[in-house]
Amino acid sequence: EIEKQKEELQLSNQNISALSEIGQKITSSLNLDAVLEKVYSSVNEMMDGFGFGIGTINTENGNIEYNFYIEDGKRIDRLIIARNNPGSFSVWCVDNLQEVHLNEFEDYSKYLKEDALLFGTRTESLCMIPLIIEKKCIGVIQVKSQKKNAYSLQHIEMLRSIASYTAIALANAQVFKIITEAKAELEKLSIVAQKTDNGVIICDAKGNLEWVNEGFSRMTGFTLNEIKEKFGHNLNDISFNSEIKKLLRECMETKHSVFYEELNKTKDGREIWVHTSLTPILDENGELKKLVAIDSDISEMKKAESALKRSEEQYRILFDRNGDFIFIYDKATHFILDCNQTFIDVYGYTKEEIKKMTPFDLHPMEEQNFVALNIDVESPEIANYYTHITKNGKHLQVEARSVEIEFNSRHAWLVIVRDVTERKKSEEQIRRQHDLIEAKNKDITDSINYAKRIQSATLATDAQLKNCFKDHFVLFRPRDIVSGDFYWMHKADNGNVFLATADCTGHGVPGAIMSVIGTTKLEEIVSHRNTENPAEALNFLRKEIIELLNPEGALEETDDGIDMVLCNFILNGNGYAKVDFACAKNPLWLIRENKLIEFLPDKFCVGMDHASQESFTRQSIDLVSGDVVYTFSDGYADQLGGPKGKKFKSKVFQELLLTIHKLPMEEQKNILAESMSAWQGEYMQTDDICVIGVCI
Repeated sequence: EIEKQKEELQLSNQNISALSEIGQKITSSLNLDAVLEKVYSSVNEMMDGFGFGIGTINTENGNIEYNFYIEDGKRIDRLIIARNNPGSFSVWCVDNLQEVHLNEFEDYSKYLKEDALLFGTRTESLCMIPLIIEKKCIGVIQVKSQKKNAYSLQHIEMLRSIASYTAIALANAQVFKIITEAKAELEKLSIVAQKTDNGVIICDAKGNLEWVNEGFSRMTGFTLNEIKEKFGHNLNDISFNSEIKKLLRECMETKHSVFYEELNKTKDGREIWVHTSLTPILDENGELKKLVAIDSDISEMKKAESALKRSEEQYRILFDRNGDFIFIYDKATHFILDCNQTFIDVYGYTKEEIKKMTPFDLHPMEEQNFVALNIDVESPEIANYYTHITKNGKHLQVEARSVEIEFNSRHAWLVIVRDVTERKKSEEQIRRQHDLIEAKNKDITDSINYAKRIQSATLATDAQLKNCFKDHFVLFRPRDIVSGDFYWMHKADNGNVFLATADCTGHGVPGAIMSVIGTTKLEEIVSHRNTENPAEALNFLRKEIIELLNPEGALEETDDGIDMVLCNFILNGNGYAKVDFACAKNPLWLIRENKLIEFLPDKFCVGMDHASQESFTRQSIDLVSGDVVYTFSDGYADQLGGPKGKKFKSKVFQELLLTIHKLPMEEQKNILAESMSAWQGEYMQTDDICVIGVCI
């Protein structure tokens, strides 16, 4: 048995070179008939090729046509096997997409129920393999012998390799035929740019998924929402590998790029190997801002690496079928021993020139020390990234993986190199775009922060409020840097105090602009028109806003305006005896003797709507000691949160105020803030929030 294994190993070493030559000739030529003549001659040297043939499937009727068949050294005329023939090994092989292996003809019943029919002389041993390209069967290749047990597993492996080359050659020949026939039309076509096949994922600083590109969806089948629904909202949720989770944390903590590979499943259940380059994007202060993951489908490379590990004789198959650059160098001398055709085509050296080189000759001077550290290190799973220089001086950004092998009785390294120049350009482009966006965002943010200073100057200060209301609170929480909510106060010479709680259309910058307009106009109206009537003040304000927003007097309705509660606290001696107020869409709540009384608003805003000609309603309350007056925008009650992501709601807001209204006002403010934070949880703030409480 040992001697038999030794003979098979020697046979493998002898045939590796021959297989390589056959594969190169098959896949590099479009004269299929001449190539197959050479294939037959070479196969007959490797094994008993008494009978050898290649059949192709007629796409119109499904029959199997042997246009190339040799038996006992003689070419046989064209043979056609009907697809419905139940006694044909060729039909069984094609229909079942499985190989046929016979070492004794009597074993045919493993494959056929009918009497087996083989054209030509009776055979004992048969090996038949389907020709498959891109998961589609296009024909069959067979070799047969008159001897029993003529074909070992080694022979079958070699025939599989030849079958792979032949399938590629047949497909190439067909494409060449189509191109030749359509050449006149093809010359009219323009070059169409293709979208990158790489998948790109962008996450925030915590790893929460924000965006994926079309390449990611093409690679995996998943959209962003489907990923979130199936796996979770965070990059950490996508992987179940603890080592990869550790790398994710490392990337966030060290702010350095990490690289990893993982076997994933697509939406339709296919398994694919994915190489991920995870890069942190930092802000101007060096803090983590975003995470960018670039995924590459390396399934074919993984298959190639697995094939190399299984057996030495398969390395040449990988050489000729893989689009990556592959070379082998001696472990002791570091001289390059061999390379694939792709390597020659890309780097521009001849085979003779390459065999006088070492890996050091491919790198620039600044990488020599790094190459020296890694030249004898196996890295099948983790890629090293280098710059390679071609013969004409072109610089390539590459990733390389190395596997230790035996090559021609030498200890050697096989290196698989992938050109990632375009991917690196994509990464750099993303970084540049991010930097540009960040610069623009900084300018915008700086402008908004300045706008915040302007808006803050229009709001009542804490000192002003304390001067008028000894026991009060203001809970003011903008959704963005600036707010569409505002509060305003004006103390008249007679001691009466106007206090407004307002909610402008929108939030952020548009709302803030409206709030500045509102405070400015209120100040003008109350100061210069000397009105004591809140309803009259709102009527004046509405007129001013309509004229400002609609200077040409068009009748078009808009949603622009302000929801507001405007109060006038009337001073009597040392305290406030009454409050006059007008409500535009927002109510006023009064708590007295543990009961909450709601004063309903007019159902139109301070702006231009269908009721813009109606006057606001003046309402009054005679105040008593212990009364608590609350005014607010709708932001508190409308905030989404809780276990089901629903609104907080006015009823719950009322119940909360009834529970806390006897507490000091500052304590009430803290409870309201904490309650809202607890309710909101991980949800974003829905709207600006403004709540004012005044205890009489």
